[in-house]
Amino acid sequence: MKIAIVTQSQIVRVPHLKIFRNILNDYNCNYDIICWNKEGLVDKEGIIFNYYCPATSPKIKKIYGYLLYLRFIISKVNRSSYDKLIIISPALAIVMYPYLKFKYKNKFWLDYRDVSIEQKFMKIFTKVLRISSNISISSDGFRDVLPMNFDYVLSHNFNIDIIKSSRLNNSNLCKKNISNLPIVISTIGYLRDTNVYIELIDGLKDSKNFELRFIGEGPSVNNLKNYKAINRISNMSFYGRYEICEESTFYYETDFVNIYFPKEFSNLMSNRFYNALIYHRPMIVNSNSFQAEFVKKYNLGLVVDDFVDVENKLFDYLQSYNCVEFEENCNNLLNEFLSDYYYFEKKLLEFLNIR
Repeated sequence: MKIAIVTQSQIVRVPHLKIFRNILNDYNCNYDIICWNKEGLVDKEGIIFNYYCPATSPKIKKIYGYLLYLRFIISKVNRSSYDKLIIISPALAIVMYPYLKFKYKNKFWLDYRDVSIEQKFMKIFTKVLRISSNISISSDGFRDVLPMNFDYVLSHNFNIDIIKSSRLNNSNLCKKNISNLPIVISTIGYLRDTNVYIELIDGLKDSKNFELRFIGEGPSVNNLKNYKAINRISNMSFYGRYEICEESTFYYETDFVNIYFPKEFSNLMSNRFYNALIYHRPMIVNSNSFQAEFVKKYNLGLVVDDFVDVENKLFDYLQSYNCVEFEENCNNLLNEFLSDYYYFEKKLLEFLNIR
């Protein structure tokens, strides 16, 4: 059997692709990855469609890009006669709907990781779901915004190998106390939520007790650097684009992980959430998010409505922090997620006709 994984970005921008690849590799499956190099990055892996179309492009350019990419996908799929497809994008699945209905009805797996344009095209998206073989979602929170009566398979955003070894890690706060300052708060990954970051900055700027780190790239970086310069903020720093092998170091060197998101992302489970859990780092989340339910249930960090008086809220959390309980809670939730993963693996192997 030959499989094609189809994404709407270059491979480096799709970290959860590894979840599928690990299983395909473990069972020596024959597969290709069809991807779109939107940002002009140097990437030699995959069957690459090169058309520069970053997130800041005009809408007409994005539409034209999708049409060109659709033609590219169909050409490559027809040429290689793949038996089944794994589509890592609801937007792509919508654009591909006529082709999928004609050639791959009940022969494609749809992976859903973020609320997107499908909310504006729910009628056709529901048709896509009906002709799919399987649908994976990365958060149970998405069930609130997706059509009912479909068998959604939960697929968490984590690396299974790291999960299995995560019990070796210890929280920095196990070794810190109030006199061992500053406390490091890091926002790690793709930086796009400028207004939210500024709320955090305003709550802690120039505090000698806290250091703010923004690690990664994205449209917010220049805005935040300008904000720092204009306001002469002394306790924030930046580290640009990084390799995935460096990521663990950033988590090891932080005390709290900032996972406060805008309301439009309240249903998702972010990569940062899983990484904070894996590396045993307390997190800061907004109270109206799906992630907050886990943080409150397992006491994994600070849940806030906003960043008003956030310094005192953080110190209150530190006063009640119990290292042993925190480590145990992280491992308990990871075990729960492992059960979900093994069910996802079972369903994927069934899709691949591997018993």
